[in-house]
Amino acid sequence: GCRLDDTTAPALPLVELLRLGRDPHPATAALVDDLLDFLLHRHPRLADGTLARDEPEPATVWADDLFMSGAFLIRAAAWKKDPSLFDEAVLQSRNFHQHLLNPATGLYWHGYYAARHTPAAFHWGRANGWMAWSAAEMLRFLPVDHPGRPALLAAHRAHLRALLPLQAPSGLWHQVLAHPES
Repeated sequence: GCRLDDTTAPALPLVELLRLGRDPHPATAALVDDLLDFLLHRHPRLADGTLARDEPEPATVWADDLFMSGAFLIRAAAWKKDPSLFDEAVLQSRNFHQHLLNPATGLYWHGYYAARHTPAAFHWGRANGWMAWSAAEMLRFLPVDHPGRPALLAAHRAHLRALLPLQAPSGLWHQVLAHPES
């Protein structure tokens, strides 16, 4: 089946052009609208509305998908001037945070297996990067007076504070954050 990294993520340049008012082709808006409809109405979700994958098992939440959906949603909201899309982006951010955050470390698990109520076994560097990048993208476009903004900003700041001590002397992070050999 279709995934967010096969649909909304590759369409980021298109929704950005629409947001900027520079529609490159007459069919662009229709394509972006179809992808938005897919994200909102046809993509798998958990009972709480969290976007989920059916791989590697049903009802899996991957950190990657917050960026794949959030960056698209927040731009679509700005393009369409549709407050409900801002709300959906904030809902996804909040839900991903609840499902993936390890409160003991302040880091995000790579995934969450909802059917087993079990997080993935490690804090993947790239997954934490997706979460940080997604929050930054959402904060960039989310209206300053949106009621979800303070919680999103607080979660983003706390996450960055948790990441900072794990940064290698080179300035990079390890594949598995707590494993310098990775």
